[in-house]
Amino acid sequence: LGLDQAVRLVGQVPTDQVAGRLETADLYVSASTVETFGLAAVEAAACGLPLLTSDVGFPAVLAREGGGWVVPAGDSQALRRVLAEAAADRNRLAAIGDRMRERVEQLRLTWSGAAAKTAAVYQEVLRRPRGRG
Repeated sequence: LGLDQAVRLVGQVPTDQVAGRLETADLYVSASTVETFGLAAVEAAACGLPLLTSDVGFPAVLAREGGGWVVPAGDSQALRRVLAEAAADRNRLAAIGDRMRERVEQLRLTWSGAAAKTAAVYQEVLRRPRGRG
């Protein structure tokens, strides 16, 4: 693909450096074959990065809703094709990244938003009568 000069695989990043590292990126890529919530993808979207993910877990939902890219898990040819397409248009990347950030905000995918949703679930459970059934 000729992306050797444009792609860096950084491995594990200390928690206090994640946002800073994400802010230097143009695109977040996750080619997972198994995924659940996908905190790293949410963090990337919150930093305004477009997502290119495999079609598993919540990152795929977020990518679709924000206009990012979703490829079949394990399909390296599709990943290669879409990565080349995404990397070819920096203006499009920026626009999609803006939509990703907006979507994270709409969904209240923040620590305070998650706490509020969790508290609401607890309140609902506590309002229910005790007992089984």
